[in-house]
Amino acid sequence: MPPLSSAAARLLGSSSPAADRAAAAGRPPETWHRGLSLLAIVSLFLALGPLQAESAVAAPGRGALLTGVYGVLLALAAAVFAVRGRRALAVVDLLVLVLGALRACVGFAVAIGSGGLPYGTDEGVLIHQAAVLLAHGGDIYSPSAHWPLPATAPGVGATPLMGGGYADSYGYPPLPALLTAAALPFTHGLPTAAVVAFGCQLLAAAAMFVLLPVGWRPTAALLCFGLDFLGSYARQGYAVVMALPFLVVAVAWWTRTGAPAGGRPGGGLGRRAVLRAICLGLAASTQQLAWFLAPFLVLGLWLVRRGDVSAPGATAGPGPGRGGRPSAGRRWPPGPGWWWRPRSWCGIPPGGGTGCSVRSPRTRCRRASG
Repeated sequence: MPPLSSAAARLLGSSSPAADRAAAAGRPPETWHRGLSLLAIVSLFLALGPLQAESAVAAPGRGALLTGVYGVLLALAAAVFAVRGRRALAVVDLLVLVLGALRACVGFAVAIGSGGLPYGTDEGVLIHQAAVLLAHGGDIYSPSAHWPLPATAPGVGATPLMGGGYADSYGYPPLPALLTAAALPFTHGLPTAAVVAFGCQLLAAAAMFVLLPVGWRPTAALLCFGLDFLGSYARQGYAVVMALPFLVVAVAWWTRTGAPAGGRPGGGLGRRAVLRAICLGLAASTQQLAWFLAPFLVLGLWLVRRGDVSAPGATAGPGPGRGGRPSAGRRWPPGPGWWWRPRSWCGIPPGGGTGCSVRSPRTRCRRASG
């Protein structure tokens, strides 16, 4: 029997998922996808201009490299309109991301090697000093751990306090100091907090590119490299840049967290959901921005999942009682699986471990009878 053509296979429903993905990759990309790709290239053009103008005289070799980046960006801008398939445009987006990372690396090297102040604000200085103290076995939250910035780092912007003084202690979550302390042996006198923040910027861009849908991937280069404010934050050692890769993983596909899988109602925490939870905790241990985001993320999860799991024993609605009135038995509002069945939602079988079973919020855990 001769093999079916692709059109006949689609008509008979016998095409494989791999064939469907290959056919989708060969289709023309959407116009908005081309527009995002071009916008990412334009943003890199604007960010590359001042650095290339400075390097053309001070460092001709670096200036020639950046001029070559200009030429490649021009070729990629033409390719945005010339390519005919989605896969080809995805390759263009990847090359734009690589060029943006190259431009960011050159700009960071120029900034930290210019001989000026290592940090522009007190946050990077305090994180660096706390990391040094932590590497020597000190307590970064000790009442005696103070670094008076006006005396030790003149010219660095300090944060004024309500009492009239300036912030001179480590008042941030612990993970930035831990990451900076771990990187101290490898930086050899460089502003370590800035190096760690820049590395996290690169990781955030890579995570965004991998986790975003194909059409939205140009926004990774646009946000992380085209808009230069994120690079300036990294050069100053801001902790918010260190939290970015964790936040990207925590919010990526967050609506799938706890979703029913395999036809089983109630859902559960899969590996990716556990990874998102861990990354949200790491982000909250890095910068206060995650503290603001976490309640809204949890509330959004509850709003999305409350329609998937209903209370055990809940009826479809209030039943008719005497005289047409609703019956005395009321309906519990639907809730997420971690509220009604916490053990099964976390992957623990009923009665596993302690011989107990959770039936409803009102029943206590009772010893299972043999």
